[in-house]
Amino acid sequence: MLVFKENVKGFIYDSIYGNISFISDKELSEYDIELIDKVISEDSILISDEEILNELFEINSKEELEQDSEINSVVDFKE
Repeated sequence: MLVFKENVKGFIYDSIYGNISFISDKELSEYDIELIDKVISEDSILISDEEILNELFEINSKEELEQDSEINSVVDFKE
C-alpha cells in the first residue's frame, strides 16, 4: 500500500512525462482541489487522497517503488 511521505499532503502528476510538477505540504480544501483541477492540463492529475493514489499506481512492493524515483520522492510503501 502506498502512503504519502511525511509533510506531503498531495501532488500534481503529469501522466505523459511521469513527473511531479507540484507538491503540497498542507491539506488541500475542496475549494483548492476544484481550483487546481480547473487550471492544470488534461494530462496532469492532482493526487490528494491515498485511496486514489493506490488506484492509479499499482505498486506492490518497496522494491517496485524504488524503481520509480519520481513517485518514490513523495510516497512510501507500507506493508
